[in-house]
Amino acid sequence: MKIISLNMYGGIVFEPLMQFIEKHSDADVFCLQEAIFAKEEGIPLESNGARTNLVQEIAKRLPDHDFKFAPMQDGFDTVEAGELPIAFGLVTFWKKSMNVESKQDFFVYKDLNTLKGQDYSTLGSNAVIVTFDVNGEKLSILNTHGMSEPADKLDSPAR
Repeated sequence: MKIISLNMYGGIVFEPLMQFIEKHSDADVFCLQEAIFAKEEGIPLESNGARTNLVQEIAKRLPDHDFKFAPMQDGFDTVEAGELPIAFGLVTFWKKSMNVESKQDFFVYKDLNTLKGQDYSTLGSNAVIVTFDVNGEKLSILNTHGMSEPADKLDSPAR
């Protein structure tokens, strides 16, 4: 089984990211962090350099895959919270031919929409778990994004 885990940084480096996704479209599972999902059509394609419809752009390039998006923060674009109808979080894609037993998400730190200003230590952190039946055996794949604060990446009580 081929599994790819990648922090997409909101698609700020969009074209190379899309080339990477297309090149590796044979992967069985993609665990992607810092994903942005457009909740409506017709909104600006970018906000602070991030791609507001990133999940949808990837879905177009992976037509043989299904996905589960799990939001961490509404209106957030990797820099700040705003008024756009977007959500920031995690997305896991898997081949449609795979036998999915369950898919769920939950928070491991704080909760949905807890970001205060630009204090990223207040941003909730979640996880997506997809469980597959692989030849009669259960295989669970967990996708999560660690807490980025403090910015020096050193340990802290919250981490």
